[in-house]
Amino acid sequence: MNFRKFVIGCGFFAVSSTAFAHPGHATGFWEAFVHPILGWDHLLAMFIVGMLAVRYSGWSALILPSLFVGALMVASTSVTALHIHLGETAEALVLLSVVLLGALLAFRRDLGLVAMGFLVACAGAVHGAVHGSELGMTGAAALCGLALATCFLHAFGYMLARTSHNHAIWLSRGIGLIASAVGITALIAKVALT
Repeated sequence: MNFRKFVIGCGFFAVSSTAFAHPGHATGFWEAFVHPILGWDHLLAMFIVGMLAVRYSGWSALILPSLFVGALMVASTSVTALHIHLGETAEALVLLSVVLLGALLAFRRDLGLVAMGFLVACAGAVHGAVHGSELGMTGAAALCGLALATCFLHAFGYMLARTSHNHAIWLSRGIGLIASAVGITALIAKVALT
């Protein structure tokens, strides 16, 4: 198989699955819970945040996931309350956040906890705004479902990076590079389709 055709195919798959994952309808707990799991872009970003948290020890490991979840909830609630519908720009920002988080994981840059926390919170806010806009969440049950799924994905990423300590650096770099490459490919495919 030609590598260029493979990359283009991945990009089209990424764009179509992103559209599928954001149907734009009101939801309850279960729909909000499965939404980030079914959307590869959200799943990758939340998974990577959990993997990034392994860089910190003790209670500090909870800071990045907490910032992501907190920013996601605030942005989702704000967008829903203000009845804001975000367009294609929001999807592009979600893909950029996947590229950014993947690069942070792959290249293991130590930006410090404050700078890393700021970037993770920004990514969480972008994902939350898209969730709030596309899902049209109208109650506490939906917000709880979204927060719980996000926490599970963070925990899964954290546990994977923690338990594979012998290969954690190469595993993290590989996942980060793949996430960034898929995000860039999806962005290029999105531009090509518009």
